[in-house]
Amino acid sequence: MSTTELPDTTTDLEQRDVRALTEPMVVDADDPALHNDDEVHVYSEDRRYVVNLAAPYCDCSDQHYRTPAGGCKHLRRARFALGRREVPAWIQTDRLDDQLRTRLEDDA
Repeated sequence: MSTTELPDTTTDLEQRDVRALTEPMVVDADDPALHNDDEVHVYSEDRRYVVNLAAPYCDCSDQHYRTPAGGCKHLRRARFALGRREVPAWIQTDRLDDQLRTRLEDDA
């Protein structure tokens, strides 16, 4: 590997951020079945994932088996959607998922 190439783990992390920002997902922090303020449901690909932002925890297989630094795409999406992590200023907003784009427009 040359010094200009990034290790695979860095590439994976960047791709998880990209997926968290662009893939259709819905973050629901208002479900009465949630246990505390740090828990949300993330709906993605016709599935519901339980995400705890404080733990950090997600019940998806990526988080369970790989435990990526920075979390799976569902954890990352929840952070972006709830404003616990800022969407990078350089991002092309037309590439964002509709839910995130709406949040950014509302915050502006």
